[in-house]
Amino acid sequence: MKCRCPGAQFLGRGILPGYRFIIYSRGYASVVKDAEATVWGGIWKISHSHLVTLDNYEGIMPLHRVELPGDTPLTLAVGSERGWSSKERDLLRSAGYQLAGLGSRVLRAETATIAALAVIKAATGGWDTGPTVDTRV
Repeated sequence: MKCRCPGAQFLGRGILPGYRFIIYSRGYASVVKDAEATVWGGIWKISHSHLVTLDNYEGIMPLHRVELPGDTPLTLAVGSERGWSSKERDLLRSAGYQLAGLGSRVLRAETATIAALAVIKAATGGWDTGPTVDTRV
């Protein structure tokens, strides 16, 4: 926490009875109700900017590691430089999007779009489709 959120203040240890700690297949952690379990953890005082920082780390798989079937249509959603808000991420997940990222460096939305398309084309064999057709008029 201190590395990702400098200035966050550790308040102490906490116990959450009736819940179990899990890690989803996409790599982010959560707790789920389980009457027979208890979760132990740390309690931190964080700012809103810390929350955004942590949310940006949550479940973000590197785009080049996402399984991208070459013959399936794909929709790419690119956020702003500030990242997606918690509400936006929840909406994207509920709509079936898989969150992925391009690394820790912040890119302008325009640059991120081009970089993501290049990664997707490379991962799906999109560069191997023959010569590029000149579509200029």
